[in-house]
Amino acid sequence: YAEAAAEIADLPRSFRDLSPFHRLILLRVLRPDRLSAALTQFVNDNLGAEFVEQAPFDMEATLAESSNLTPLFFVRFLARLDLKCRSR
Repeated sequence: YAEAAAEIADLPRSFRDLSPFHRLILLRVLRPDRLSAALTQFVNDNLGAEFVEQAPFDMEATLAESSNLTPLFFVRFLARLDLKCRSR
């Protein structure tokens, strides 16, 4: 697990029979810096790309679904900012 992309590295023989979920647990213990990439790949492999790739935002469709009684809330997730804050 010393490779740059540890989530796709070959494991030693005694660990090769681990399920993908158990590989995530092992990666969390040994290489927490690679967990985000591994989780993205895990979700893509098990649930599909539609759960990983964000659809383009359509403001016109959003406005069409709203009214003066239905407010719109916009939330932006700043994953990079979160990672920077944790490293301090």
